[in-house]
Amino acid sequence: MRKAPAVLLSCLVAVPLFGAADAWAATDKASSSQGLSISASSVTNPAVVDPTVTKIALSQGFSTAAAKTGILTSRKKTDEFQTVGVTWKGRDVTPDLTIQVRTLRSGTWGGWQELENDQGDDTVATKNVRGGTDPLYVGPSDGVQARVSVRSGKLPSDLKLELVDAGQSDYDTVAAATAPTNYGIASAAQPTIMTRAQWGADESKVKCSPTIGSTVKAAVLHHTAGSNSYTAAQVPSILRGDYAYHLSRGWCDIGYNALVDKYGRIWEGRAGGLDKAVVGAHAGGFNSDTFGVSVIGNYDVAKPSSAAVKAVARVFAWKLQQYHRNPNGTTKLTSAGGGTARYAAGRTVTLPVIMGHRDTGYTACPGRYLYPYLSSIRSQVTTLMQAALTNPSVPKSTVTQGTSLTITARAIRKQSWRLDVTAPCNGGLVARISGNVAAGKEIRATWNGLLADGTQARPGSYTLTLTSSSSTGAAAPVTRTVLITPPTQAAQPTAAPIDGDGGYVAVTPSRIYDTRAGTNIGVGPSGYARVPVLGLGGVPTSGVTSVVVNVTASCSTAETALTVYPTGRSSARPMTTVPRGVTRSVLVTSRIGADGSITVGNTRGVTELTVDVVGFYSAAGAPVQALDGTRVYDSRSAGGALRSGQSRTVTLPPVVGGVASTQISAVIVDLTAVAPAGAGTLVAGDTDLPVLTYRKGESIDNLAIVPVSGGQFSLRNTGSAVNVFADVRGIVTPQADGTVTAVKPVLLTDATLKQKVAKKITVTGSKTAVPSTASGVLIQLSADKPAAATALNAYAYGEKGTNTAVLRVAKGDTRSNHVIVPIGDAGAITLVNGVGTTGVRVDVVGYVS
Repeated sequence: MRKAPAVLLSCLVAVPLFGAADAWAATDKASSSQGLSISASSVTNPAVVDPTVTKIALSQGFSTAAAKTGILTSRKKTDEFQTVGVTWKGRDVTPDLTIQVRTLRSGTWGGWQELENDQGDDTVATKNVRGGTDPLYVGPSDGVQARVSVRSGKLPSDLKLELVDAGQSDYDTVAAATAPTNYGIASAAQPTIMTRAQWGADESKVKCSPTIGSTVKAAVLHHTAGSNSYTAAQVPSILRGDYAYHLSRGWCDIGYNALVDKYGRIWEGRAGGLDKAVVGAHAGGFNSDTFGVSVIGNYDVAKPSSAAVKAVARVFAWKLQQYHRNPNGTTKLTSAGGGTARYAAGRTVTLPVIMGHRDTGYTACPGRYLYPYLSSIRSQVTTLMQAALTNPSVPKSTVTQGTSLTITARAIRKQSWRLDVTAPCNGGLVARISGNVAAGKEIRATWNGLLADGTQARPGSYTLTLTSSSSTGAAAPVTRTVLITPPTQAAQPTAAPIDGDGGYVAVTPSRIYDTRAGTNIGVGPSGYARVPVLGLGGVPTSGVTSVVVNVTASCSTAETALTVYPTGRSSARPMTTVPRGVTRSVLVTSRIGADGSITVGNTRGVTELTVDVVGFYSAAGAPVQALDGTRVYDSRSAGGALRSGQSRTVTLPPVVGGVASTQISAVIVDLTAVAPAGAGTLVAGDTDLPVLTYRKGESIDNLAIVPVSGGQFSLRNTGSAVNVFADVRGIVTPQADGTVTAVKPVLLTDATLKQKVAKKITVTGSKTAVPSTASGVLIQLSADKPAAATALNAYAYGEKGTNTAVLRVAKGDTRSNHVIVPIGDAGAITLVNGVGTTGVRVDVVGYVS
């Protein structure tokens, strides 16, 4: 046997003996420590072992005794191996054969042992999969003889005898000294499970990603049908042998989800996470929605140890508790057919939740002596599961506001239950209902959709959690998250918006719309919020051509996009994208509907909105001038990061855009929070309303229009320490002559930008309605899933760009920003991406003329 390099294994500690581990006590407890120079606690890193598979072609012959076609090989001396199997060409070929082998051990030929073919196929595997028998552990051997006889039909092609030498690791010696866990109390908590690393699995050999199902409906008991005379030290080798054989057949991985040895130790099988519903290859036709555990050994010839039976009960209890299955109940499963499956493909059958392999396939598995223990295993699992909730039903994932929500489950014994309803984003605990239930009876826990004050719960995401307990313990909770949506909204009537150009008039920023409280409610999927503007927040009732608002989305239950448009003239062009659960703000310039309002549309999920008006355009307003970016503040060189509650005064350069700073009444400024230490907001000017919301580690910016007095404006931080950039992109001043006209958003560019490659974008013309005389353009710039965190800049075409940015976006994110850019030569602007590649969209929303 080949020996792997000596290595060390972490986190493994010798544990007390399991009280009923009779096999361990009788055979290994005394002998396992003899001659050991290594202890479990000193081993820190398990060895990865690469087994060797030797393949021997089996040629066709003739058996005169049986008078049928068959094969009988000569006795063949070999290198050492421990596991044997026979494979053939064709994964769907299921020949009617009797296949037997005998091996040479310590100079003596053993008796004939039959190879079974009852695991079926690994349906997850797709390439070069061979049919074959199950692997048979025969112990250390150096010779083999095989015989194959045909019961009916014919021999399959390309028959191969496969011999596996599983190799050896110093951890195999540690396994000899590792006793099963003494749990002490009855519990369905996850038992101690030896990992794949501990038995030496080479994860690089796994051929495909694990398939994760949605649930586990049943637990299937198997036996490996190999030798029963193995020692505790040989168990890792047995697992490596099965693993190597399954991989040699073209399977993705070892077939069983978990294995149990005769000492009562539980071992991880197929990769993907034992806490997940990993689809294995253990019960042909019924691999989906089942959890397969195999007891190592042949239980057609011997009774299982009580330690092994108890370990099976422990792992079954944990898995069935996780998925709320009644160990004494039945479940419906649909056969995938094939191989030795007992039921044809597509047939739905009722089977025990805890069953043996023979219940799903034509096989003796798990052996005539182990199968009768299923009744005892069910009883032990019931005891371990204590106050379990089984076969729950949950409400739909999306309902309309005002709908009652019910969770049902059956109690495994007398217990008390409680239903808690929480609003994870903004409400905490909103309702609690409780009761008692008798053993075997159904719990029906209903929330009527009302809050404690009797009002309907507001639209949004709610989590319902049903918990239960008895005198013996607590059940695994049943949890369901439900999206409550607003009532369906009627389509808005079409109406022409208010049009025209104008100068800018600043107002004291004020909140004119908020869905988080009061009569306004969160906006649902494909829904909208009508936001009255005229006559509110300092905006007059007439003479207004467009309005400037800061729109903030929060508590979105799904990644969504917001649109903003004059009521009566809908637009599908997104003003910003908002990730699920993230608060994000964006400045918007919009025309106003004929009814004096704007509309904010939401594409997906339920989203809370606030709308703050910061100014408007009218004939009485001050002229606007667009500028290429000019950095006027960098906290890194002017006082350091702003702490929570700290204010800073930003002093403009004496001249900005050719205008004395004392003649500037407002700046159009891109504010950036740079690598914040935590979450918070930035406030600009004399207001308490934020212009930018940031979160930990994310550099993010937003355009703002901030009043200026004496060439100065103020910034204030309300959250974690953060550095701040301020880049002026435009000015409001009597010294300019530009007026702003908002237009219907028009998609101008949807492309991919490479790093540092300048892109010319023509913004004037009939498509955008921007005249050739325009001096500046207002765009909504979006970056879509950049390959790396990046910053984009925009400036007048034909000019040299400044070292500023108009949009910052994290790797893989999608963000938008409102941008004002001077128009350069040929009616164009230049757009540049700083790092990597990114998708970009440019929507024209207005112009300066």
